[in-house]
Amino acid sequence: SKPMVVTLPLIMILLDYWPLKRFESEKGNLFSWQLKEKLPLLALSAALIFITFYAPDRTEIKYLPLNTRLANAPIAFVAYLAKTFWPHNMAVFYPFPTYNITAWKILGAVILITTLSVCFIATVKRFPYLFVGWFWFAITVLPVIKIVSVGNDAMADRYHYLPSIGIAIMLAWGVAHFFKNANLKNNFIFSAGIIFTAVMAFLSWSQCGYWQNSFDLSNHALRVTKNNFVAHNNLASALVDKGQYKEAIYHYNKAIRLEPGYADAYYNRGIAYHKLGYYRQAVDNYNQAIQLVPNKSIYYTNRGAAYIMLIMYRKALADYDKSILINQNDGDAFNNRAFIYFNMRNIAAGCADAQKACELGTCDTLIWAKNNGYCYH
Repeated sequence: SKPMVVTLPLIMILLDYWPLKRFESEKGNLFSWQLKEKLPLLALSAALIFITFYAPDRTEIKYLPLNTRLANAPIAFVAYLAKTFWPHNMAVFYPFPTYNITAWKILGAVILITTLSVCFIATVKRFPYLFVGWFWFAITVLPVIKIVSVGNDAMADRYHYLPSIGIAIMLAWGVAHFFKNANLKNNFIFSAGIIFTAVMAFLSWSQCGYWQNSFDLSNHALRVTKNNFVAHNNLASALVDKGQYKEAIYHYNKAIRLEPGYADAYYNRGIAYHKLGYYRQAVDNYNQAIQLVPNKSIYYTNRGAAYIMLIMYRKALADYDKSILINQNDGDAFNNRAFIYFNMRNIAAGCADAQKACELGTCDTLIWAKNNGYCYH
């Protein structure tokens, strides 16, 4: 929710306008008292923006071209708006629609957004709740329509809850305005509310069914989206858990064809090859993943495990050294490096790494060493 939370100072200004009507009651310069009051919140928003863009895991984020992000923005805006009223074709991940963004879709979305904005600005005096509700939605959804790239997705359902409050404000005050007769208004709103709630409850129940497991969730995402490389990767990982390695490799191949720079897909395909006993193919895939993201310790840890199976201990040792350099808490790296040291007859180093691995929760090499007469001290 961080991307939307940064907009809350602006939302509070809207609420000051209506329903609080502080613009009418407060004395003094409008700009100065608003700035003085909202400045601490604006500072917190700035801090959140800084954390978002300079977090350690930002290294894996792919920055799409600005023209692609600008083309996607109005389409994503309208998609969020449409899902407010009819939450359909919902998916765990929405890839950027780089293959089917057409000029007419962009133009239609821009015209719709502009027309509605102009209408609500023009009627602000008469219908302030429509103005406030619409710009609540527009302001809070602005950070998550991916003009500024945070992640590889074009939009996300989890970002919708705060913007939808703006639409709820418009409906709550706007619907009542069009029914002057009190009895008719109460009967209509009650009946419509019951029907709307029932429909939404059914859709929520149906959607929850797809979240039973990764297999169903990824399959559903592939059905309702196009070119979804993340869904292919996640489905493949679910197939690996089921032991269906060849089927998993098929979906990893699809993910990589759609997104050649997807490091995790190479890494996961390497795991599938590893489990099939194709260790050289596993190493090739780990190499690709490391070339794309060279500072992820688990990539080196697993490539080292493949090198062990190929009896290439020197290369495995170098990988575990690198993995531990990146992540001092990688128990598997210490555990496997201990195994290599024992095979190289470096008992002291093996015992030290085995003990460290056990402290981090991976004790199998230490147990083996003690059973074989090592590491009693």
